[in-house]
Amino acid sequence: MFARMLVEDYGYPKAHIQTRPQYRVKVRPSGTKKEYPIDIAVFSDDRKNDDDKKPE
Repeated sequence: MFARMLVEDYGYPKAHIQTRPQYRVKVRPSGTKKEYPIDIAVFSDDRKNDDDKKPE
């Protein structure tokens, strides 16, 4: 449902979205260990690389 909203209402490309991905996030930005699972991920491109950094 939320993934559909991201595509239809907000214009994200469907190829950039992954539901129930096997990714985890850090507890804090300064943390080193990724512990918490996520339900949906939106990537900057269709490669779906969780290590990509947003250009500054």
